[in-house]
Amino acid sequence: MAHAKKVLPEEKWLPAALSKCKKCLIEKDSYYRFVKNDHANKSGSKWQFERQFVIKDTEHGKVILDVLKGGHIGGISFHD
Repeated sequence: MAHAKKVLPEEKWLPAALSKCKKCLIEKDSYYRFVKNDHANKSGSKWQFERQFVIKDTEHGKVILDVLKGGHIGGISFHD
């Protein structure tokens, strides 16, 4: 969260959204999903994709955050 604050200071909502990411489903070795993506982007689905943030040079390498509508973090992936 500290690194996200540093590289994305204009996204003041992001630390709070990240702190809510407590339970996940590990889809791949490097992808963790926090919101069910059943019927993604369809009416009634919790997974309504909005954008991605790419955060480089973290202690875990490059991190990609899938941001959903409403400021929720749908998933996170880690890349060397």
